[in-house]
Amino acid sequence: MNDRKLCPACKSPIPLILDWIDVWNCSQCGWNSNMKDGKLWHGQWKDYKKLSEEYDHVVSVCRYPPYRYYGSVKKTGVVDFRHLGPSAELHRWRRYEMESKRDMKSLWPEYAMEYEKELGNREIDGKADQEYNQIVEWLKKGESVVLLCTCKDSQICHRYLLYQNIIKVNSINPYSEVTL
Repeated sequence: MNDRKLCPACKSPIPLILDWIDVWNCSQCGWNSNMKDGKLWHGQWKDYKKLSEEYDHVVSVCRYPPYRYYGSVKKTGVVDFRHLGPSAELHRWRRYEMESKRDMKSLWPEYAMEYEKELGNREIDGKADQEYNQIVEWLKKGESVVLLCTCKDSQICHRYLLYQNIIKVNSINPYSEVTL
């Protein structure tokens, strides 16, 4: 029996944990062979056309989706889950405090903590909870979902925090950022 194979998420070699039940676990990205089949990705809005052709559900998680550039929801085919974006206050803080000071990396931990609090309190906003649960439902059915935002650097974007939360809380296999 082969005792190593490549992780389907990050392509790094992964060891067999329990050969009698064939369980694989990636130490690099956290993928586990016992996790659900749905594939969760994250990417940028600019790639929505290509992504819409390749994935089951392309979901905008922007508080203020960039429809003025790309057209309406009907025209793009992108699902609008704006309630999973940061609150108006947090969005404003990111835009005017973090970006104006060009200090994104050092202010990121504070922003991330605030967004995670909002995500943890999504029941307060019934729409956010419905949107989150819909994504999880699609993934449990084995469907692919791409989370979109306009931020260029996904490592300092709320979509990455949402992606990580969905994976961790719901035992979903992680897949990386979609880059075209």
